Amino acid sequence: MLVPFKNFGLLALATVVAVGLALPAAAQQAQPPAKEPTAQQLAAARTVLEVTGGAKAFNAVIPQLLQDARTTLLSTRPDIRSDIDQVVLGLTSEFIPREAELVTNLAKVYATTFSEAELNQIVTFYKSPVGQKFMQATPEVMRQSYAMAQEWGGHLSTDIMNRVREELKKRGHDI
Repeated sequence: MLVPFKNFGLLALATVVAVGLALPAAAQQAQPPAKEPTAQQLAAARTVLEVTGGAKAFNAVIPQLLQDARTTLLSTRPDIRSDIDQVVLGLTSEFIPREAELVTNLAKVYATTFSEAELNQIVTFYKSPVGQKFMQATPEVMRQSYAMAQEWGGHLSTDIMNRVREELKKRGHDI
């Protein structure tokens, strides 16, 4: 059976969300073309991805995409379940190596954003006791932050709607 999406992890999910939110903004900004990173920068960037878990953060994406394809196909052709399962399982080994493409591209982003010295400092931090504690605590911090933000957003939404209704009522609209 393929890896379920819920095992993706909060850190990985947060990374995906952060990257997804940053891409449109980055695309809109006119930026000069980045110079090609050195081999040393790329190596340091890969080390950053390894020590931060960034290299493994997307391990569940391809299995999930394969599972999604399976689910979609089964919804229209449940009569060929066995063949669909065999094909999807067989294709797993073909697509898993493509995770390396993402890691290479992420390493280039880090390598063009940070100098080799900065990348080495980041690695040093994450290998330090406080860096290790930060990595260990991050999923729980993210979980609590998400829950807190949801609660805050819910209260704020209610407050906004109440105020909008109050102001509209002053203008003669009872909503």
